[in-house]
Amino acid sequence: MLLKKLFSHLRILEAEEERLFLRWLQSPYHNRNQKLIQMFRYLKKSSPKYEGRRLDSELIHKALHPNKIYKETRIKLLGVELLNQLYQFWIDRQQQTDATVQQLLLWEKLHKAGLKSEARRFKNRCKNTLFDIKPQLQRQDLSRLKYTLLEHQQILDAGKRDQEPKLQEINDALDQHYYYQKLKNYCKSLIQRKFTVQDYHFPLIDHILDQVANNKIEVSRGLKFFSFAALALKQEHDPTYFEMKQILFEETGELDSKEIPFMLLVARNYCIQRVNQRAGIFMPELFAIYQLEIDLGLIAVDGQIPAATYKNIAQLSLLLKKYDWLESFLNQYRDAVDERSYFFNLAILRFTQSRFEEVITLFEQADYQEILMSLSAKTWQLKTYFELWLKYPEQFSYDEKLEAHITAFTTYLNRRKSSLPKHYHYHLNFGKFVRELLRKSRPYARDQKELQDLLDRVHKSEQLADRGWLLEKLEAIMAS
Repeated sequence: MLLKKLFSHLRILEAEEERLFLRWLQSPYHNRNQKLIQMFRYLKKSSPKYEGRRLDSELIHKALHPNKIYKETRIKLLGVELLNQLYQFWIDRQQQTDATVQQLLLWEKLHKAGLKSEARRFKNRCKNTLFDIKPQLQRQDLSRLKYTLLEHQQILDAGKRDQEPKLQEINDALDQHYYYQKLKNYCKSLIQRKFTVQDYHFPLIDHILDQVANNKIEVSRGLKFFSFAALALKQEHDPTYFEMKQILFEETGELDSKEIPFMLLVARNYCIQRVNQRAGIFMPELFAIYQLEIDLGLIAVDGQIPAATYKNIAQLSLLLKKYDWLESFLNQYRDAVDERSYFFNLAILRFTQSRFEEVITLFEQADYQEILMSLSAKTWQLKTYFELWLKYPEQFSYDEKLEAHITAFTTYLNRRKSSLPKHYHYHLNFGKFVRELLRKSRPYARDQKELQDLLDRVHKSEQLADRGWLLEKLEAIMAS
């Protein structure tokens, strides 16, 4: 079990991290246990999956202690030590990414050591970075607080009773950090309330929003963004959304890069909320948010795009008729999703482009295991066979294939009725209406009264998938 925990951690190492971690272990400053180096080199041969028979503890023991009797404890202790080394490696890497934190630590160390001149040099560097660059990046708020606390403590240590100990600066830095985190968390709660019954309480929010709106504290771009976001999400207030969007799009470089993914999520959620309320203007807005996310290289996480995000972008692009853009997007990020998602969304694009023969081929190239995706694929296939029948009425094979597919579609639904409580009747009725439409649309059996009766029943049906497509086909056939 302990080794499994170690392997689960090693799996998340990227190739460059593995190389650097080995160098870390080889440094006498960090590690003096040569067996750890040997162990990691042995385990690394199973990278990146870190699984397989060679990772059995007895085989590891044999590789590290070829002349000793197997003792599981030896390997367990080495595993614990190697895992702790990995944690220290990650901590060190994280600290190295923030130069300001390093300078603050050096300033504190040099001051305590009595090296006043050198301490003053690092203090000035921190001050220039944290206070003299406008506008402030939000990630500096906590560092600014640390700076003011260090400065306050050093004044106290010096015993200078006549020197004001920077209490106002501490208070301002505290407010900056507190207000930012409070508003950010409030925005999270406004998004989360759509998915939970939890009742959140933020009694100070109105006061904080008033303080920010009236510039009663120094306001960074990040703080301004979340104040607009809070008002937009709270009140569904479009003007504050556009204020938020302006910061996100026009002042991107003045925001903390680590915060931008969540800011994009906030903006995206607001747009989706408004689109669901049939505010059509927000469809292009949502597309613009996705476009910015792509341009900033944030659409993929660890090289992968969530299937739902990939599908949402595809559907939105189709609604906005951005066919060429979508084609480029699907191909550019083909390796960022599994092949089922790629073929599915490309098939829908081809359907929209009336390239129906290609749709059938694309759907046949992937086996959809997830039940709702499988149902959706079969629904699109059914519509595609109908379109092919309309396009080539003289080819009886499409008539036969459509009849066969409707039968297979109905059988599929009946077999999975218990797994599709919310979808079963909607899609079953859809299949029945398509079959009836087919039989009443054949040239030799076409009757306008019967078609009109079918049209009325489609309109009135309360449980029906793809009603819009059915009505479109019906009305086109009746008009022909």
